[in-house]
Amino acid sequence: MKGMKSGVLSMAVMLIAGVASAQAVPAGQSSPIDLAVTYDALHTNHITSQNFWMQGGAVELGARMYRGLGIAARVEGDHAGANTTTGEPLSLVTTVFGPRYTMETHSHRYAIFGEGLVGISNGFHSLFSEGSGPVGSVNAGTTSSSNALAVDVGGGLDVRLNHRAHHSLSLPGCTSR
Repeated sequence: MKGMKSGVLSMAVMLIAGVASAQAVPAGQSSPIDLAVTYDALHTNHITSQNFWMQGGAVELGARMYRGLGIAARVEGDHAGANTTTGEPLSLVTTVFGPRYTMETHSHRYAIFGEGLVGISNGFHSLFSEGSGPVGSVNAGTTSSSNALAVDVGGGLDVRLNHRAHHSLSLPGCTSR
C-alpha cells in the first residue's frame, strides 16, 4: 500500500510539472495550446430533492487556430459513493469537444474565452431506468450503465501571472449530462 501511495504521488508531481512546462510561453506571445487539469466537486440538483456530492477530475485541451477561433476537448470523470438518492454508487465519464473563441487584450495579460462543447456522458456502476417510470417502478426495468448526450456551453478568463504561468477562471455555464 505504501508503494502505491508513493507511485501515485510521483505521478501527480510529474503531471503538475508537465502542465507547468506546457504553459511556459515567451513574453508577449499568446499560447496556441492550453492544457488544464482540474479537480471537480459537484453538488447535484436531483429531482427528488435529495442532493448528493460527486468528486472527480477533468483534463481539457484547447488549441487556437485562426484569429482566436479554435477547438477544445475535455474528458471528465466523477464518482459518488452509496450516498446517492437510490442508495447506489454512481460513476460518470463525460467526453465533449467543440469550438472555442478567445479574445486577448492588447497587453496579452487577459484572455476571455467562450466555448460550446458537445459529446457523450456514460454513467455506470449504478441503477438506470430502461423503460418508462422511475427507477424501481414495476413498469421500468433497470440497467447498470447508460449513455446520454452531453452539452457544455460556457467560458472563462485566463490571466497571465508572469511569462511562465497562467491562472484560469472558468465561469459556470449551461451544462447537460
